[in-house]
Amino acid sequence: MNSYKTCSRCNQRKKANTVNFKPQKQLKSRLTAICRACKQIEDRIYSRKYRLLHPEWKKENNAKNKELVSECVRAWRKNNPEKYKTMLIYKKALRNKKIIKQPCVICGEEKVDGHHCDYSKPLDVIWLCHKHHMQAHSGSIDINKLKLK
Repeated sequence: MNSYKTCSRCNQRKKANTVNFKPQKQLKSRLTAICRACKQIEDRIYSRKYRLLHPEWKKENNAKNKELVSECVRAWRKNNPEKYKTMLIYKKALRNKKIIKQPCVICGEEKVDGHHCDYSKPLDVIWLCHKHHMQAHSGSIDINKLKLK
């Protein structure tokens, strides 16, 4: 018999199992009231708010987990050789002043990152603040429209 449970956040009816809901022994149904998808969104929002209120957290966390951070960096470099090579060329060009940072093309923020639309062109970047750079990578900003400006 398949039993179903309704998520208290999204009100979607889903199969009552540990794939859709996290286990929680204290409850009668033995499953949380919020589905895993809603909980993930809730946790992500909380995490971002926490990091804004506690900017020192990231440095402290990285210091505690130095080996893990180094391992993650090595793995990223190994899995993304083109991006890594582009990053090295880009950073060297910045250091030698072959390219100069500009304000964010969206909001005008001075603290910016260079966003590469094409990793085969390391010096062809769009200047975006961190917030808009993350939105560009998530797809919520259309970079092609920015390139036309």
